Amino acid sequence: MLLLIAFASVGCTKDQSAGSLGPKENGQNAGDIANVIDNIPISLEEGVFNKVYGWLDSHTIIYSTNVVQGSNVYAYNLDKGTNRLITMSKSMIVSIDISDSGEYMFIRSSSGPSTSLITITKKDGSVVFTHTMNAFDLTMDWNPYNEQQIFISTFSEDWQARTFFLSIADKKITEADFSDPFSKWYAMDQLVFLDWIGENTALTADLIQLDKNSGKEKTLLTDIYHLDTFKNVLMTMAGDPQNNDMAIYHFYQKNMKEIGSFAAPQVSGFSDRLIPYYDYESGLNTFIYLAPAVNKEKAAREEEFQLIKYDLKSNKQVKILEGLKNEPLSCSRDGNFCLYGYNFEKLIDLNKKKIIKLTS
Repeated sequence: MLLLIAFASVGCTKDQSAGSLGPKENGQNAGDIANVIDNIPISLEEGVFNKVYGWLDSHTIIYSTNVVQGSNVYAYNLDKGTNRLITMSKSMIVSIDISDSGEYMFIRSSSGPSTSLITITKKDGSVVFTHTMNAFDLTMDWNPYNEQQIFISTFSEDWQARTFFLSIADKKITEADFSDPFSKWYAMDQLVFLDWIGENTALTADLIQLDKNSGKEKTLLTDIYHLDTFKNVLMTMAGDPQNNDMAIYHFYQKNMKEIGSFAAPQVSGFSDRLIPYYDYESGLNTFIYLAPAVNKEKAAREEEFQLIKYDLKSNKQVKILEGLKNEPLSCSRDGNFCLYGYNFEKLIDLNKKKIIKLTS
């Protein structure tokens, strides 16, 4: 279960060919990018840096600090070097998930050992919904076709799962009548999941489409071991039938027409697959991922990965950096930067191919 939770949380997300995401093409000149470097490290307003959570827009990141009374959440404009206080929490913030458009934030804070306080705010910090859930841990998935809908999975201390739909418009949480906690939005009223049956120890599963309203299920693919969804794109990972050392990344439209694929080395053996971190920028049709280097022994220790950009339109790849650790990625919508690290404490300049620490 812990392994599946790790898989579900990986990677967790703009039209341009690979290698062409230069400063001018993205509406940002070289001087602007220089300003970003000048405005790092972040000058904290109050408290001790906790972590960065992602992008509000192409120039603004969201981060929190720990203060005596709880946590503060800030928006930091990388171009201007300015902080904006969004909200203050009386308890420690555990996580913040930003909707694809940047309009909403899903803030989870700890209200007790087995409870989680959920607060939904708009980007200006105004609160639109709060709710306390009985959850030792939880995961969530924004509906990219309607950001006022969220799929939530909660876990008890013994990892028993329950699933819910949250409607921001109705200000209501409804328990779902199906139990797969790792489902992902596939369309407006449809989700997909991998059908890991009971205690089956198989390393692959069928990819199932579920209609939220009718409950009807449909098998889309077989022999898959990882899936993710983005707006209008479904991504899967499967073993290469010709080479056990390779994984195949497949990309599909909602009609299941394949729009791209590539092979990358698998780190581990047949009994234990590692899912390297990645991100997808829908506006650029660009998939940025960490690929294991040829030396699999070093890669298994997460010490030798390459950062690669794959363009779905041209079906071309460009290597950006090498010698990296396998750590989470979150890339800006304009394709110029990626947040990197377990606390997103580093910034990768994709054009200059440099890594900069966001805090001192």
